[in-house]
Amino acid sequence: MLRIVKTNKAAERLFSGIYFTLITIAGYNVLLKTDYLIPMLGGSSLITIESLYTDFPIIDNLQYSTEVKNYYLLTLGYHLTSMYKLFRSNSKARRSDFMEMFLHHLLTIALYMVSYLTNMIKIGSIIMFLHDWADVPTAFTKFGVELEGKFWSTFSWCMAFPILPLWGYSRLYVFPFIVYYQWIAPFTQIAPNYLLEGHLDQDRAHVFPMMRYMALFLSFLQILHVYWYLLFIRALYRSWTKGDVKDHQEELSVDLITDPNKLVEYHIQKAEGHFKKFD
Repeated sequence: MLRIVKTNKAAERLFSGIYFTLITIAGYNVLLKTDYLIPMLGGSSLITIESLYTDFPIIDNLQYSTEVKNYYLLTLGYHLTSMYKLFRSNSKARRSDFMEMFLHHLLTIALYMVSYLTNMIKIGSIIMFLHDWADVPTAFTKFGVELEGKFWSTFSWCMAFPILPLWGYSRLYVFPFIVYYQWIAPFTQIAPNYLLEGHLDQDRAHVFPMMRYMALFLSFLQILHVYWYLLFIRALYRSWTKGDVKDHQEELSVDLITDPNKLVEYHIQKAEGHFKKFD
């Protein structure tokens, strides 16, 4: 029974790893065709962060606008599926990380929809991309943790070490740099002449509050990034010093772990759900 549970989790991790690998490659190919992929993420050195706000909210470049929107909707589909899986797994066994994961998925989906509907696709697609490629080693590390044997233990370590520099660079450096630039972008890029009476920039100034709210929501996401980064450090430290290798971000509830009867019942329910698929 325990093997079935671990096999199911390993399969989910493997799927996530393959997905993030493919979507990262696809996202980079799409964004490389645009005129706003900043150098910090592999774009041209001639592109600056100001290009994210050029001609906002109009995107009149049909050469890449359709591909970017398809990329947007494809990744949104993954996060909607993740929200469904979160509620489904929590209904069977209480997860210790349910609230932070629920908050993460809720903020992500809300930001997707608002940015798409307000045509802030340039900023949104960049933020999506920097999140995806940092998740590649994370998913494969979790995949290796669910498997037994020296090979998979070594595999997990090889995947785990890139997590800290990738997360640190993408989510603790580039991400806040883009997010907090939104506090000054309205005044310098979008409507610099909004104080001039009769100027067209006064009509464009209506986006100021929206961008502030977007930056505020993204700030909550940044808090989760710091929290998870500390969890990674803790997990690596415990694995190195005590050999305690497990996914600390998705531990079962305390009563399941401390009560053997509840733990057995949990595994039985998971196994029954697995076998029902073949009835």
